[in-house]
Amino acid sequence: YGCISLDIDGNDYWITKKILENGNFPDIFIVEYNASFLNFPITVPYKENFDRFEMHKSGLYHGASLMAFIKLFKKYNYKLIKTVGGVNAFFINSNFFNKNNLKELSFKQGYKEGFLRNKWSNSNAKHQYNQIKNLPFDKV
Repeated sequence: YGCISLDIDGNDYWITKKILENGNFPDIFIVEYNASFLNFPITVPYKENFDRFEMHKSGLYHGASLMAFIKLFKKYNYKLIKTVGGVNAFFINSNFFNKNNLKELSFKQGYKEGFLRNKWSNSNAKHQYNQIKNLPFDKV
């Protein structure tokens, strides 16, 4: 039982993966996704002491895409039920999901661009991805 919420602007995918691999399966898992990674199943490579502004001056290069998280959580029987602000994704353990009559979202239904990011960068997710697309990514 319980809830884990993870938002560290860097190694989010790798830490989430390790939590799940170690057999920790809370009812609810909330992660920050990077909407600038569009629909690609990608994450930044693991780097100890990751600093997103050190990695790229824009601060856009960090974390993992919503699609990467969907693929990871699916392996552990979690379902996407909500995204908020183009930043946070809520995944529910299937056991909890089945007991509470919830609706699973597809990537297309759940993906939203980062509202605040688009505002402060005066751009959209596609433009943001173009700024960082040549940096290293791990496909998952």
